[in-house]
Amino acid sequence: TKKPIDVTINGGTFNGTAAVYQTDVQGTGSADVKIAVKSGTFNGTISGETDGTIAISGGKFKVKVDDKYFANGHVCSGNPGADGYYTIADHPITNMGLSIGEGLSLRIYLLDGVTTGKLRVTYTKPDGEEVSYIIDETEFELVGNEENGYTEKYFFRIFNITPQMADMTITVQYIGEDGKDFGSAKEVSILKYCEGYIAKYPTENVKTFVSKLLEYCASAMDYVAIKYSEQVYNGKTWTERATALRAEKEILCGTDVPPFDFKELGTNSKFGRKIFDTNGIIFGESLTFYLGIRKENYNPDYHYIPTGSNETKPVFDEKSGEYRFYFTMAPYEYNTSMRIVVKSGNSTICERATSLDFLLNKYSAGDSAAARFCKAAYEYCRALEAVIKDINK
Repeated sequence: TKKPIDVTINGGTFNGTAAVYQTDVQGTGSADVKIAVKSGTFNGTISGETDGTIAISGGKFKVKVDDKYFANGHVCSGNPGADGYYTIADHPITNMGLSIGEGLSLRIYLLDGVTTGKLRVTYTKPDGEEVSYIIDETEFELVGNEENGYTEKYFFRIFNITPQMADMTITVQYIGEDGKDFGSAKEVSILKYCEGYIAKYPTENVKTFVSKLLEYCASAMDYVAIKYSEQVYNGKTWTERATALRAEKEILCGTDVPPFDFKELGTNSKFGRKIFDTNGIIFGESLTFYLGIRKENYNPDYHYIPTGSNETKPVFDEKSGEYRFYFTMAPYEYNTSMRIVVKSGNSTICERATSLDFLLNKYSAGDSAAARFCKAAYEYCRALEAVIKDINK
């Protein structure tokens, strides 16, 4: 039988190499060997066979120690002190968040008191392209309340996150003011965020939101699979990734998640002369819809005035051969109608209004991947709205 060996080091000086491995004790089988280092001076190297065999929570070290041997998120200090020894420090990256606005972005939060530095972001795209870049600016948000006061919480923000990246592992490495890596690299993703979010807030509304978010992401993968069916990422095709993500969704949220039916749709109205010929939805980093005018019908002398904006001109889309007005919406604005007033001189000749949920409903008919994507996008919007209302109660 196994005979576990647990050792606690609380002081003393060690000049040799400290190496901890699983070993055989007197022919009785492999033993679990674990050492907890709470204090002491180490002049040699420290290594172990597996993660968790050494758990360091104190002490000082002549040779920098790998972060995986530190307990509770601690790391080796970035530089040795005046005495030439490294000491224990807290990891500068504490946790992650997901921002859902007009686009998706990941927030990489920093330890209280850490306000600067850089972040190296690295990941591999499904087409095999290696992506690596540095973020050298932090942002902050105010946390707290009026009664007890507010504090600033600093973070790095990773933009250009699409729902198809839900299972993609993004590696982040904090870089200190001295330009050196500090602490170990961390792995983040939408899926890891969802796991942490449910662990922290295991309410039904949160589980429903996470379920709808991951279904939206899986449906986005199905949509991409039509064009890139043979593309493989981490050994899985887009369809296999979608299947695996849905399996993770059920583990996290269960299977009994209520559907959101289309109802109370935003305005879709037309007034005056027909000007707009087309409309549609673009799924990318954000939810974007457009109103289009065919090239042969476009009149550059008209005045086009979108909701809440000054007069503007449409963007010409070479692929479709039409002029388009784009509206990028945050998911919780799915029911908001966007309007364009068209004038000839001072006379209004046309008004056209529509909303994201109206178009999602329109294009959700049938059982195509695009239709299922529209349905999943609507349910994701509704679930997010419910969570926001719950938080703000």
